[in-house]
Amino acid sequence: NMDNTPPPLAQSIIATARDRDLTSAHIEAKIADVQFFIPDGYGGTLCQMTLLNGHIVRGESSCPNDEDAQGLAYTDALNRVWDLERYLAAEGRYQVRLAQGRGVS
Repeated sequence: NMDNTPPPLAQSIIATARDRDLTSAHIEAKIADVQFFIPDGYGGTLCQMTLLNGHIVRGESSCPNDEDAQGLAYTDALNRVWDLERYLAAEGRYQVRLAQGRGVS
């Protein structure tokens, strides 16, 4: 693209990432569904989060029946959502720099 205009997908990323604060409320709003599982023979608790866009994120706890097992598995999954959102924000900032002809900084 010779005129430095980002492609449509990049423009969308830029629009959502520019000046966006990643907050707990922002992250929690991305979650459409949460389910917990204790698979046979696993020895732990799994948390499966389905995000609004359909992407599935899983977290785990090594405690199958502890009262905190679901909370630990939920926190693990939520931390993974944070990582994804941080990546998306970083990609948006990078696309803005590319569009401005600055590249990596």
